[in-house]
Amino acid sequence: MKHQATKCKTWIAWILCVFLLVGGIALIAYPFVAQAMSARRGIAVQDVYDPAVEVLPQEQKDVLLEEAQRYNPDLITQSAVGYKYDEILTIDASGMLGKITIPSLGIQLPIYHGIGDEILAKGVGHMPDTSVPVSGDSVHAVLSAHSGYPEMEAFDKINQLTLGDVFYISILGETYEYEVDQVRTVLPDEVTEFIAIQNGKNYCTLLTCTPYGVNTHRLLVRGERGEKVSFPEPAQEPVGYISTGWWVATILSMAALSVAIILILATRKGRKK
Repeated sequence: MKHQATKCKTWIAWILCVFLLVGGIALIAYPFVAQAMSARRGIAVQDVYDPAVEVLPQEQKDVLLEEAQRYNPDLITQSAVGYKYDEILTIDASGMLGKITIPSLGIQLPIYHGIGDEILAKGVGHMPDTSVPVSGDSVHAVLSAHSGYPEMEAFDKINQLTLGDVFYISILGETYEYEVDQVRTVLPDEVTEFIAIQNGKNYCTLLTCTPYGVNTHRLLVRGERGEKVSFPEPAQEPVGYISTGWWVATILSMAALSVAIILILATRKGRKK
């Protein structure tokens, strides 16, 4: 009986070691896995949205753009009725209205209508009742995304953006540069004040919760629209995708090998006894 109890305790100890090992490796692997999933979303933008834009007839692009440019002024005068918000700038069933690229952070993500949980789980959301990011005067679009989201790295790094940095928004095949001119951390009830439309200005503000895990404040990174640009995408596969894949494969292989070694040692020790 004493021998069996000792053997049982030994196995419990080995099982605990395995769980602790796997748990530790999982914690180490998490950021790489999250980055890989975000990278795949960036690739999806290129594989889904870009080809759809390319084959869209120019006449249809013009119609969608003209509707968006009518929508923004009507929003100011509170006469934006008769519009189907979810269809503004939408070109296909994917529901994307555009994409945002931040080359310095390796970010390329799709933009969707709305900021509900389902939307923010798959990319960047356009805040309803704010301008859509197209040309024109007196425009202020707001794009929101998660920070510290378990399944995706979205706006986690926008706190690294400083005055003079740039991000790009692509709509219907046209890409415009936005230069960061304001970075603020505010309380949730102060957001409205800082996303207000300013006469003669064309802004886009990136919004996310901060600090990580606490989310008591909102980080607002505002960019002013510049000229239309033609620039190389940040990467055919978003920054870090290939290296992340190797990291994940290596970590998982190490975990499997470590568990196998522990089990083999435990089995041999048990046989010797």
